[in-house]
Amino acid sequence: MDKQHPSFSESLPINPLVISASYFSQDCLEFSFHCLREEHPSLALIVQNLLAESRTEHQHNMQDKLIPLELDVHIISDIVTALSEVAQQAAQSDEHSKQEMITIHQTLLDWLLYAQSFLDTINPLAIGRDD
Repeated sequence: MDKQHPSFSESLPINPLVISASYFSQDCLEFSFHCLREEHPSLALIVQNLLAESRTEHQHNMQDKLIPLELDVHIISDIVTALSEVAQQAAQSDEHSKQEMITIHQTLLDWLLYAQSFLDTINPLAIGRDD
């Protein structure tokens, strides 16, 4: 009998010891795309391309929940700024449920942690220098 691959929601839980700031869940990237697509379409396209690439690479193994990211620090900064604006707009309106607000802020936190991981590798005194 032909065994089917489990769907994304049925896959095994993620081992917390494996998680690092440079790995994102597919759900987080999909929600990031959803948050960015109206006001920041170019950033949404970058996230959508990451998702498409991940699906292509892992089409035979749907248990891969984590997607490694290797983005330019400027793109990460733009995404964090855009998601901060989305979170601020959501906080100022009554259109979002508590669960949506939590998800928006958790998504922003995931991107902030990813951005934070670059601080260890960047010399802040060298930013903007052409030496």
